[in-house]
Amino acid sequence: MIEPNDKALKIYNASAGSGKTYTLVQEYLRIILHSKDALKFRSILAMTFTNKAANEMKNRVLEALIELKIPNHYKSVNNLNFLADTAKNIKLGPKIIEERANKILNKILHNYSSFSVMTIDKFTHKIIRTFAKDLGVSIDFDVELDVKSLRRNVTDMLFDNIGRNKELTDLMLRYANDNLQDDKSWNFSNQLFEFTDLLFKEDAIKSITTLKNLKGKDFEDIKKDIITENKKIENSIKSQGIEATDLIKSKGLISDDFQGKGNSVVSYFKKIADWEFTIPTGRKTLASPTLIGNVADDKWGHPKSPNKSTADDLGGLLSQYFKQIETALEVDYAKLKLNKEILKNLNNLSLLNHLLKIVDEVKEDENILLISDFYKKISDVITKEPVPFIYERLGVRYEHFLLDEFQDTSHLQWVNMIPLVHNSLASNHTNLIVGDGKQAIYRWRNGEVEQFTKLPNEIHNPDQIESLNEAEILFKSMGEKIPLSNNFRSSKEVIDFNNSIFSDLASHLSESLKYIYEEVKQTPIKKHKGYVNALFEKEMENEAQLEYVLKAINRSVDQGYHLKDICLIVRNNSKGSLLANYLTEHNIDVI
Repeated sequence: MIEPNDKALKIYNASAGSGKTYTLVQEYLRIILHSKDALKFRSILAMTFTNKAANEMKNRVLEALIELKIPNHYKSVNNLNFLADTAKNIKLGPKIIEERANKILNKILHNYSSFSVMTIDKFTHKIIRTFAKDLGVSIDFDVELDVKSLRRNVTDMLFDNIGRNKELTDLMLRYANDNLQDDKSWNFSNQLFEFTDLLFKEDAIKSITTLKNLKGKDFEDIKKDIITENKKIENSIKSQGIEATDLIKSKGLISDDFQGKGNSVVSYFKKIADWEFTIPTGRKTLASPTLIGNVADDKWGHPKSPNKSTADDLGGLLSQYFKQIETALEVDYAKLKLNKEILKNLNNLSLLNHLLKIVDEVKEDENILLISDFYKKISDVITKEPVPFIYERLGVRYEHFLLDEFQDTSHLQWVNMIPLVHNSLASNHTNLIVGDGKQAIYRWRNGEVEQFTKLPNEIHNPDQIESLNEAEILFKSMGEKIPLSNNFRSSKEVIDFNNSIFSDLASHLSESLKYIYEEVKQTPIKKHKGYVNALFEKEMENEAQLEYVLKAINRSVDQGYHLKDICLIVRNNSKGSLLANYLTEHNIDVI
């Protein structure tokens, strides 16, 4: 149980080197050592992102217990310091810690399968295995980890169906013809293989579910509707330009009679009437700033034109046409561009539908599930039931949840974890979350940094799931965010550089993202010296970059460092090859 003044949900904002794992281990020790039950560890679930990190965390807990159980007269100076630090953190006497650590370690070694430190994927797999029947899954399913092999298999099967399935054959012919019209290869097997990657992305699940309900005829109907809508939008805007152009001609006026002459409002209306224009990306209008200003200031006739007064008299009507076209361009033309993009990808979406069916057939025939399927299965249950039955049974065992590297947790992973943490908080048990928004690198797995950065006051809930809204109240009242500002790894020089560069970079971000970097500054603890030399250039030719790297290497070697001490990190493989070749030419051995 938590102490009277403690918060039940601690959220640590921890940058690299700030002792994240140490903090998590200390919380683990606090929970088990405060309990008189030596089997208390069975009620804790500690989770992280990779198997390596999970094994490291397990080892750290065991090593800490081994160190704490050593009798005082056998302890080294480091052992005594660790005991004193732990006693201060968890507020227990050294003698009690020593005795309980010994008992707990003994129980863990005899009940090792109940020592739950694992990845989120493994935990979810465990749930699916346990509740396979309840979740409508075959009990003896296999987990498919080689998604690339599955994608290749599915693509090959799609091509095998050409000639057997008329709808698919027609679709593939259209696909090939469209490729030829766009000067692409008619052989699009690799293109299609790359496209199948979309099927296995978590952030595409909702769209894929919608696609599954569509048939071939639906895509044809959608295509006809879009073409009809595009024609309607085009004719509506064109008609405004034609009417304005006809009006100008009926008065015997030409471009030279108006402000701007060749770039006057006459040229503007003609482009609309002939439908010969493209609006540059990032702009909403075809009109130049000068033309917009002339219309706003009611300037129409050119001062040197003999027909200036006639042009000025038309100003009121032409202004109406101009404003109507501008409104249409801002709203309807944007819709037109979107529709054209949809049309370009409609064949792809229709093919995706066929691919989805093949994927489902392969999964069923081979009795396999993907990791992403696990989260979807559980999420489907959670969104339909206020208290998911699978967690009611599971929750009896786990009371405390410690989540590491939380910034990389995907949306579905977090949605599935919230009921467990919510139930734990409702029972007044402690929970801990550790993360660093700056290290959120797994967006391709649908990681949402907002899930971490907005806690505890807000649970990121774009789908407005009712159970999450209920949990948010408890998270807010029982949670606190704590920055870990001390850095135990790097030198002062490196930390000062990081503090400076992150603060500067954050100042260029939008207001909605700046808050992620509010607690970015760290305090150095280590006393060893470091060194940073950075060169920032907006434009730098390849040759200049290569020369700079070579000079940096030679300078380091002159100072006594070996080539094996030096690591070069580049943006991509092509840059790496270029650099490796250049250094080899200058007698620098490269691995």
